Parts: sequence; structure tokens; C-alpha cells
Amino acid sequence: MPTKYADMTEEQKERQKEYNRKYRANMTEEKLEEQQRKRRKWWNNRTEEQIAKSKARVQKRLANMTEDQKKEETERQRIYRASRTEQQYRKDLVCHLRGRAKNKEIPFNLTLDYINAIWPEDNRCPALGIPFVRHSGAGRHNSPSVDKLNPALGYVKGNVAIVSHRANTIMHNAKPSEVMTVAKWFASVQCDWS
Repeated sequence: MPTKYADMTEEQKERQKEYNRKYRANMTEEKLEEQQRKRRKWWNNRTEEQIAKSKARVQKRLANMTEDQKKEETERQRIYRASRTEQQYRKDLVCHLRGRAKNKEIPFNLTLDYINAIWPEDNRCPALGIPFVRHSGAGRHNSPSVDKLNPALGYVKGNVAIVSHRANTIMHNAKPSEVMTVAKWFASVQCDWS
């Protein structure tokens, strides 16, 4: 019977990590995608009991961390987010949107290929013209963001656009006609906006 990871010595853990790295390095793209599809299917079909156990494990792990360990974990996550390639970033974006759609119980059928197809070629926000800049933390005004053109339809092909976080925030709950009305009002106000 295989040893549980938690029961392994540090040397055994290192050997296991090295084996896993070599195993993944030798896998074809198709095998990796198939493995990820199986994981996603399992993850999306978990029972309420499995979800509760998973949350409890995470909370227990966080509760047992010292402040230094929490800072270390935060820094590790920041470094990972900053080091992602453009494709990893977009793939993570699709996974994030899938989770949001599931939590909000709205339709979702986006794929990485579709996100790549609609991504602006000049890497600029089509609404505001500002260049996209990926940030390692929360979205900033020039971070890429996926906007649902009609929020009621959800994250589905033909209903989303890649815009800056600022443009998405401006359009958050407004209709285009409402945004135009506000823009006309701002233009009529005589103020120094600089």
C-alpha cells in the first residue's frame, strides 16, 4: 500500500516530487489535457460532504500556520502569479470564470481557444485604448478583464469581450445608453478634471 504524503519523510517527499516532475515532463499535451479534464470533472461533481471536508482541511491548514508561514504562502502565490506565461494566465482566467459561473449559477461555455481568438491582437483595451498590464494581485485599472456584454446570458461564446478592468468597472451594471447619458453629462460639466 502506498505511503500517504503526510507520513513521508522529507527525503521521501523530495524523491516523490522529483518523480512527479519527470513524469509530467514526459507526458504529451493530449495526456495532460485528458488528466486535467478528469480532474475538472471530479472537482465539478463533488458531493456537499466532499466540499465541506475540503474547506475544513484548508481552514485547519491556515489556522495552524504561523504569521511567517502565512506571509511565505502569500509570497509564493504572488511569485507564481507573476511568473505565469501569457497562455498560463489565460488558462487560469478561463478556470476562474468557470468557478464564478458555477457559484453564480449562470451559463458557461468558454474555452481557452475562444479566449485566445477574441483577445485583442494589439494587447490593448478596445474600449479605452490603454495597454493591458498583468498584475500579480487583484485587478488594476489596466488589467485584462472579461466583460459579459449581456450579464443575464452568462459567460458564453458571443457574449463576452476582453476589456480593461477600468472599462469593465465603468460598464459594471449599466446599459450602454446609461453610460452615454453619464458621458454627455460629464462633458457638459465645466470642471478642471486634471
